[in-house]
Amino acid sequence: DHFVHFKEASGDHPGLSQKTVTAIYEDRQNNFWIGTYWKLNLLDRKTGRVEQFGNDPNDPTSISSNGITCIFEDSHHNLWIGTSNGLNQMDRKAKKFKRFFHSNDPQSLSDNSITAMFEDGKGKLWIGTNNGLNQMDASTGKCIRFQTKPNDPASLSDNQIEGMENGENGNLWIATRNGLELLLTASDKFIHYKMICCYEKQRYHN
Repeated sequence: DHFVHFKEASGDHPGLSQKTVTAIYEDRQNNFWIGTYWKLNLLDRKTGRVEQFGNDPNDPTSISSNGITCIFEDSHHNLWIGTSNGLNQMDRKAKKFKRFFHSNDPQSLSDNSITAMFEDGKGKLWIGTNNGLNQMDASTGKCIRFQTKPNDPASLSDNQIEGMENGENGNLWIATRNGLELLLTASDKFIHYKMICCYEKQRYHN
């Protein structure tokens, strides 16, 4: 076994836009995408050629931020790029981006720092952020937010989302900075799994 190294571009030597790789993803067109702290990269694995995509403050169709956090393709072949400042849907033919941001609109994203993306078994798109979970309608960009509510013990217990995975019966597992959550999608209530006194303990909320 041996490794082929793809490093940061230097001088006349082509390469990645930045050496710290934060995300990798191969889409259904066999494109190999690499996210870094500084721009999105499309790597041709045969030639080693790299095409870079960065934020241009004067171009609203460029990617919203250079800090790439996650990359995902949904079942409708939409390519989504999560960044430290906004969510992007990429038009791969035109090489342009449609941006989605948090705003005062309660149906916008709960936060601009995107941490995870997932499509469940029913084709629903879920967006994790540093301030809550979002179920997003990809056609409209409108979101249903799930966030911690101090007076609701069956709400999400921690707003910093790390990942998601399908559960049984259409439910959704949520990884957070402060424990594991199971979203009961029929009722929009959460079961919390936490570590207490070095032993795992689960609490059920009906």
